[in-house]
Amino acid sequence: LLDNFEHLLAAAPVLADLLGAAPGLMALVTSRARLRLSGEHDYPVAPLTLPDLSLDPTFSALAASEAVRLFVARARAVRPDFALVDENIRDVAAICHRLDRLPLAIELAAARSDVLPPRAILARLERRLSVLSDGPRDQPARFRSLRDAIDWSHDLLTPEERVLFRRLAVFVRGCSIDAAAAVAGEEERDVFAGLASLVEKSLLSGTIGSDGEPRFGMLGTIREYGLERLDASGEAELVRRRHAELCLTLVEGLAPRMKGAETVQGLDRLSTELPNLRAAVSWALDHGETALALGIVTAIYPSFWFSRGDPHEGRQWLEAGLLQEADIPVSTRVDALDATAMLTAVQGDYPRAVLLAEESQALAARDSYAFGVARADFCFAMIAEWQGDFDRAAARYETALERMRELGDPYWIAMTLTNLAIMRHWQGDQVQAAVLADDGLAWWRQVGNPWGIAMTLTAAAGVAADRSDWAGAAVLHGEALGLWTDLNDKRGIAGALASLASVAAHQDQPVGAARLLGAASALVTAIGVAHSLHPAAYERAMIATRTELGEAAFQAAWEAGQRWPLAEAVAAAVAFAANDGAAIMSGIPLPFGLTGREAEVVQLLARRATNKEIGAALFISSRTAGRHVDSILRKLGVASRRQVPAIAAAHGLA
Repeated sequence: LLDNFEHLLAAAPVLADLLGAAPGLMALVTSRARLRLSGEHDYPVAPLTLPDLSLDPTFSALAASEAVRLFVARARAVRPDFALVDENIRDVAAICHRLDRLPLAIELAAARSDVLPPRAILARLERRLSVLSDGPRDQPARFRSLRDAIDWSHDLLTPEERVLFRRLAVFVRGCSIDAAAAVAGEEERDVFAGLASLVEKSLLSGTIGSDGEPRFGMLGTIREYGLERLDASGEAELVRRRHAELCLTLVEGLAPRMKGAETVQGLDRLSTELPNLRAAVSWALDHGETALALGIVTAIYPSFWFSRGDPHEGRQWLEAGLLQEADIPVSTRVDALDATAMLTAVQGDYPRAVLLAEESQALAARDSYAFGVARADFCFAMIAEWQGDFDRAAARYETALERMRELGDPYWIAMTLTNLAIMRHWQGDQVQAAVLADDGLAWWRQVGNPWGIAMTLTAAAGVAADRSDWAGAAVLHGEALGLWTDLNDKRGIAGALASLASVAAHQDQPVGAARLLGAASALVTAIGVAHSLHPAAYERAMIATRTELGEAAFQAAWEAGQRWPLAEAVAAAVAFAANDGAAIMSGIPLPFGLTGREAEVVQLLARRATNKEIGAALFISSRTAGRHVDSILRKLGVASRRQVPAIAAAHGLA
């Protein structure tokens, strides 16, 4: 057994000679770098286990994890009465997560439990390396502080590797090979050898990105150490500028791709790079590089901020940039004002949105920036639409469409046609709405944009619904929901769930409708926007289902929908759209231990259906229906089916 061999790598050939001379001998070696010997088998040691905190794991799941158990054991070593309770377990788990689940880091943090509760420890981890020190005096220096532990690995690097390591620390959650080369200031073929060496020496980790290309990143604790080295080197401004300019180049390259058939791939890449974009924008704003910061944020508008991003975050960055007294190109300022107006409107702040759009259009007109003028018209139309003023919205869309046609921009022509089709639908002109939707769909298919196709399918579904073609509306909304799901567009998903709720209400499924409305409302609240749901359509569906069910039953079903896991709600809605209406019942925890099929029977019992009628409705025999009824009565604890309607209404099952 050979421990910590990384500082004895020059002796590796001696070990090879020893193993060759003694064929029965095996060596177990721990090292932060590979020995590079024939017959060597590498077994990387993974960080300690910890449940994904974003999934809201249970107390028992957290308490049983390796990371939390280690924290508790070390905390009790300095504070014997330390106990995991509901009030502190999530703080302990967050500490372990912030420390990358590294045993030494967790031990050093837990040692602070003699004077600090977990929440106070967590609050002090902004600068992890400063806090995680003062380990046992009888241990080597590399086990007494996290900085010394990383120093131990850093000392293994060549001078060239040290330069590469500190420059790569500017990346947040990783980078591609070409990005590493751009920021490091090296040729791609040269930087790859350095990346491979840093991975081999456990200072970088390698993964495969969503695009199938390799990515390299640092654990948060190691990155903090690397940034300290970068600041001490005097290279920080140069490297961070390269990083910010690289991010601008990236988003400018992705922007046109996201208007076409590569929308999903572009959004996936932006989601991966979002931590880097945040770091770049923050640095640019802090250093007066306003045009650079605004360029990054506006380049991914509207595709990213409306589909994957947080509109509140986008608005914050834009407002911070616009507040700076900077000499920036007029087109950049117009683009930023327009994007801010739309992101402000989507949060429901219409007066502020109108002022921003007016400033944007006036500035664009003064500078003869025709696209800025046309896009401001589109913005005014959207604001009017969300306020329910369909006549004013339609007029503005017509103006925007005329200007977009003059400019010949297929993406914005398609966008405006689709929105105008929706307005004609709400104005009651279904013939014109259908014509515009068909025209818009043709443009979107030419562009190849799945987001736009989903929007236009939604418009066409509205026309079908107005003609009482509920089956057709369901199919169209279902197709749109599939596209929104592929795009991971939460706003689109919420709108589709609400639209399918309206269809369900008209197909005699008020409980399913109320549940879908609840699921849509919960999603809108989670993403923090005012308008994923069309106000008129949403209110119409709410009124219809509430009237049909009564307040108590509606509230029970709506709250059940709010608790519905999103993936299950989407699956049920897609199944419903494919004409399996009973699927709306699936996936929701049902009271009294009822199965999904029993819940369907309860709905029919609430309408006083006989066993024969239940069998006909569900395509089962009367005898099977009777067995379901007997099981339901036992679970509800009642003697007669006449008691079922009241219970069903009270629990949102009617």
